[in-house]
Amino acid sequence: MCRMAGFSSSKGLEISKVINFTKRMASQGMESPHNDGWGIVAMNNDEKIILKSIKPIYEDEKVNFLSENQTYNLGIVHARLASSGLPKTTLQLHPFYINGKYFAHNGTIKSAKRENIYDSDTYEYFENIVSFKDTIDLAQKIKDYAQKNKYSGMNFLMIDEVEKALYVCCLYTYSERNREY
Repeated sequence: MCRMAGFSSSKGLEISKVINFTKRMASQGMESPHNDGWGIVAMNNDEKIILKSIKPIYEDEKVNFLSENQTYNLGIVHARLASSGLPKTTLQLHPFYINGKYFAHNGTIKSAKRENIYDSDTYEYFENIVSFKDTIDLAQKIKDYAQKNKYSGMNFLMIDEVEKALYVCCLYTYSERNREY
């Protein structure tokens, strides 16, 4: 399962702290290494950054340009560990974007058809829940999708850049393997 961190702060948060935390999870955390690429989206009132790389986050020099004094109000950092048999290209790197929303997922939707331009179970999941009216509607869309699919995890972080909101879902199938989650 991937490693990811999300944040929402009215005061702003130093992005380097979130990146360093994600680097440690990816290189030393449970089921490490998470070395199939990484992605970030972070924003404040003045700017937005989006970066993706197929290199492991803990080995990629691209992240070093984000200095300790750069603060953002909203963001997602995702370090990928591709499920067995799934593609490992830049197309599958999270976060994905649809209509003002960014989405990063942890887990595998085993029954996903992956009939999208990214050949991605995550993108399929995102497409099925992205158009929601409110949190109650979002919860219902997640529940409906979960009931139709087999999955190891449907955990996600989603940012709505218009609403300046971070949505978090923790939903996984219990097994001995993920007992400590």
